[in-house]
Amino acid sequence: MRVGVFLLAARFPGQSDEEVLAATVEAAVAAERAGFDDVWLAEHHFMSYGICPSAVTLAAYVLGSTRRVAVGTAVSVLSATHPVALAEQAGDSRADARRLLRRQLPRWLGPGLAGYMPVDGRPRPARDPDRYAELLCRIHPVGTAADCARIMAATAQGTRIGHLICTVEGAGDPAAVRENIARLGAEVLPLLPGRISSRPTPGAG
Repeated sequence: MRVGVFLLAARFPGQSDEEVLAATVEAAVAAERAGFDDVWLAEHHFMSYGICPSAVTLAAYVLGSTRRVAVGTAVSVLSATHPVALAEQAGDSRADARRLLRRQLPRWLGPGLAGYMPVDGRPRPARDPDRYAELLCRIHPVGTAADCARIMAATAQGTRIGHLICTVEGAGDPAAVRENIARLGAEVLPLLPGRISSRPTPGAG
């Protein structure tokens, strides 16, 4: 069972918007520290009940302030944001993940593949980095959290391997790499069957 917290960014009398938003982020950090699985952020407009006008923006800030906890929007108001613009901000799909790696991996793989030399000095045929990136995207867990968990579980079951090691640096950008690691921990690992959690228990130091 997963257990999360719901944060409305509620403004009580006498509180400023700045105080409320800062307190909301602090509450999310506290939820992670307490061992909750996820934090959900509400979006409201022109009312004191909740003062967060963009759940996606606040979620991004909370993700930058936490390490393990999953962060979601509950909900994003489509009447205030064009659906396409909102989807681009969220943009989490198998196609997006593969598009990113197809663009970034060849820049990294090209020089690396060219550096391999047989020890006996024989000529080595050049390997196409674009085709290699395509192969990696096809046979490895690339996509949504559900995609990755499904592929990893199938690999473990089919090969009877009990220890998987993930390559996480494919995006290239250091911030994107850190986000990838955080999302793997928060969104993919909990979906893997038979995995013993290494998450801290509430109250643990």
